[in-house]
Amino acid sequence: MPKTRAFVWKNGQLLVLDQRKLPQNKVWVTCRTWQDVARVIKDMVVRGAPAIGCVAAYGVVLAHRKKALPEAYKGLLAARPTAV
Repeated sequence: MPKTRAFVWKNGQLLVLDQRKLPQNKVWVTCRTWQDVARVIKDMVVRGAPAIGCVAAYGVVLAHRKKALPEAYKGLLAARPTAV
């Protein structure tokens, strides 16, 4: 049985499997900015503390490219305050 990943880094973007659509549909959400990452966390596109933490780490990578780390740290932390 092939594995399904919750997220994948591809071509400098983060693709997140929309867990709200499973199991009927396999829909990927593309994140190009840390704000996109915060949105998928807040909207519960990604679920589970380990996956949320990993996706947030990729958000930091995206923020680093734009030199927006302090803002991204706050925004990503606020996206899911119950999963700190």
